Amino acid sequence: VRLMIRVRDLTPRAVARMLSGVAAVNYVALTVGGQDLYVEATCRDQEQLVGLLDHVRMMPGVSSVETLLLLKLFKDYSWTGLGSAVGQGPVREG
Repeated sequence: VRLMIRVRDLTPRAVARMLSGVAAVNYVALTVGGQDLYVEATCRDQEQLVGLLDHVRMMPGVSSVETLLLLKLFKDYSWTGLGSAVGQGPVREG
C-alpha cells in the first residue's frame, strides 16, 4: 500500500521519524506539493491494512491520509538499477 500523508502541528520530518518506526512501513519520503509524506508499507491482509491505517491516522501530526493500492505492477526499478537507465547515470563534471 502507498500512503500520501498531510501533516499539521508537527514538522513532516518529525512525523516521518515516527512512521519509520512502524514495522509494516518499508519506505518514508518527504515530498513537495499537495502532500507532505509518501509512505510505502506491506500488509499481509486487509485486517493488517485496517490496523495500519488506524495507527497512522491516530499519530500526532497526521492531518489526512490518502491510500493508494496497487493492482498490478507493470514496471519496477531499484535505486541501484537507475544507474543503467537512459539519462539516469551519475552526473560527471569537468
